[in-house]
Amino acid sequence: MAGIAIWERPPVDSEKEEREEDKEYKEDEKKFTAIISPELTAWMDGDLATGSERLSEESFGEQRKAAWNLTILCVDPGYQGQGIVRKLADPGMKKAWAENRPIILDTGNRNVVKMYERFGFRVKGETTFHIPGTSGSSTWWAMMAAVPPKCED
Repeated sequence: MAGIAIWERPPVDSEKEEREEDKEYKEDEKKFTAIISPELTAWMDGDLATGSERLSEESFGEQRKAAWNLTILCVDPGYQGQGIVRKLADPGMKKAWAENRPIILDTGNRNVVKMYERFGFRVKGETTFHIPGTSGSSTWWAMMAAVPPKCED
């Protein structure tokens, strides 16, 4: 596999029950937290989750409730520079824009901020998290791509 894109779409009014994709996401999260340290899990569930939620609220406001969220977009280093990121991102972006919805994401990778800007995203907020057990910190950026005036197929 060369890469993966995972999208979280906003709920529609008819969706009262938990979607199957939400259940799968929770199962994957359980598998992930089972292999990392308890300290890192506590940080992710505590400071990172709280700070990320605050960053999202401050950066996107009410728009985040209606936005598609690009939660994961990554490409194997051996395949980078071949346009795979664009091929992975485009289908979700087109679906979001066809619904007249913005797209949001957050990233802790400074190197991809410029790439997302080329895709039409703009930085809407920034915050820094302390990494427990270290003297280090991690900066995160909240980004949004608004609905384009014309969406081409």
